[in-house]
Amino acid sequence: MAHVPLFHNNDPHAHHHSIKKTRHAKRAAKWLPEHAHVEGWLDELVRQTSGVVAKYDKGEISLSPPMQRFHDAVMNDPVLRMYFEEMIQQPVVGKPYRAASAPFNTVSELMVAMDFAIKLGPRYDDTALVGCPLNAVLDYCSATPAGFAAFRDQRVNALIRDVLKEWCKFLSSPESCIVLDNSKSGWLSEHAKASINLDWFEHDPSKPNHGYTSWNDFFTRKFKEGMRPIASPEDDKL
Repeated sequence: MAHVPLFHNNDPHAHHHSIKKTRHAKRAAKWLPEHAHVEGWLDELVRQTSGVVAKYDKGEISLSPPMQRFHDAVMNDPVLRMYFEEMIQQPVVGKPYRAASAPFNTVSELMVAMDFAIKLGPRYDDTALVGCPLNAVLDYCSATPAGFAAFRDQRVNALIRDVLKEWCKFLSSPESCIVLDNSKSGWLSEHAKASINLDWFEHDPSKPNHGYTSWNDFFTRKFKEGMRPIASPEDDKL
């Protein structure tokens, strides 16, 4: 997806007056880029999924099984439904987004975006990597009072676990190899290969996707023999 350059929101009145100021969330391990890039990525995602949302609301299509269970569980429970309806309306706390609230207008839009995200492999980008698309989809919502309450709920955590298992299945499938190409955002482009030192790892350029059978196969690639020797191979303590 294209990254749209957006500006941070510097308006001190953007957040609700009753919410105490909190420190900004950190981007540990760079699994998410700066907020402006996440915002642009989400705007593009919402644009791409708008037609799917319309069909879903009309009952013409279903979500993947774990996401359909997620949606049904939320909409059939008054407390969870309240949490999810409020988290897309409440102002974001502690994150310098330009927009005050999430880019989703309905719970269906959020659920469709989540469903779309678990069918994506991480794309290479040397400036704004969205390493975990589902995290990006939920980044706004989890930074609201309702989102904080929802994602502490054991029922929601169980549903999220099933969704992540579905994403793992995709990342272990041949379909996930779509990101293992030599395009600008592909992990086998010359720039990407140099960035990750692919020459250190086992691969075969003569084979499709350099011999990797899935994203997970690529992500857990093996070092070439002797590339990382053990100092004392006879010492079991190492």
